Amino acid sequence: GRYQQRRDFALQALKASMPANVEWTRPDGGYFIWLTLPASLSVDELAARARVHKVFFAPGTGFFVDSAAGTHHLRLSFSYVPLADLRLGIAILGRLIREMAT
Repeated sequence: GRYQQRRDFALQALKASMPANVEWTRPDGGYFIWLTLPASLSVDELAARARVHKVFFAPGTGFFVDSAAGTHHLRLSFSYVPLADLRLGIAILGRLIREMAT
């Protein structure tokens, strides 16, 4: 369906843009992909840097009972963002993660 095509588009964009040390889920349903950042990176710092570029995601800290467990996770929505914006946003995130890791 429509969401499966959008999910596949987002997965391809992640594969093209993310550094090798970032992992992500391949959901069978739903509207979100979960990313796991390297342990050395803070999702809150990434969110702050991404906001400057008008790229938004849900930090994992709000989804874990122990918020510290979510500090390296983020939830990326692919359900409603225009595909061109989705690709650009993922590319920006990949660049920011690389910058933060150096």
